[in-house]
Amino acid sequence: MNLRRHGGRPLVIGHRGAAAVAAENTLASLEAAVGAGADIVEFDVAPGLVLAHSVHETPEEAISLATALEYLRETTVGVQVDVKLGGYEAEVVDALKEHGLER
Repeated sequence: MNLRRHGGRPLVIGHRGAAAVAAENTLASLEAAVGAGADIVEFDVAPGLVLAHSVHETPEEAISLATALEYLRETTVGVQVDVKLGGYEAEVVDALKEHGLER
């Protein structure tokens, strides 16, 4: 697997946004990852299409998948969605398509 960008620099992936800088899976964390120059932002989607690592760990600043995608579609950052449980994958794909991020 090649994890380098054109020109040889490493591919930068913001795990759960920029969890070292802001609460993970929040808009602030996504904004921090984009601001830091991440190439891809990974985040978790729990049932109810809310950004959270699990149904038991929903951040106080939790945002909806739609809010996250609305923000990210205005950037050049790639999106990696981690669906935490089965049963709502089609809804996640529909949201990605609705925001033009299915690629």
